[in-house]
Amino acid sequence: MSGKKHLVEAYCIEVSKNLGEKAISIDAKLGLLNKDLKVLKFGEHLLMPLKDKLSEEQAAEIFKEVGAFEVIAGSADTETVHKEHGCKYFLDPRKVYFSPRLYYEHYRVASQVVEGETVVDMFAGVDPFSILIAKIREK
Repeated sequence: MSGKKHLVEAYCIEVSKNLGEKAISIDAKLGLLNKDLKVLKFGEHLLMPLKDKLSEEQAAEIFKEVGAFEVIAGSADTETVHKEHGCKYFLDPRKVYFSPRLYYEHYRVASQVVEGETVVDMFAGVDPFSILIAKIREK
């Protein structure tokens, strides 16, 4: 090659430099990192090239493993209230994983529970399934 640089498009994850090593090892462990491309420095962040676009499950796994994010504007208080199907969830996304995109899945699963059934929700986090099941079944 003549030393010319060429532009390559790739899906990337942007992470803070202080999380770089941890995020790179997680992406490599999950088999997501595109090893043919270099991790680029972008200001105070790193752009880590991926093999393909992340699914919601893969993004959740990375978030769970890295477990941190940076507040870039507004208050440093990250506690919030999420309302869904008549329930209120008080949560802090710095401490727990919660995806509001799963609202239909929460309802779908909760509506399948029958009277007298025992529900075990391991690793429940904010516990949107059990709370909604209790709300639906209280009638």
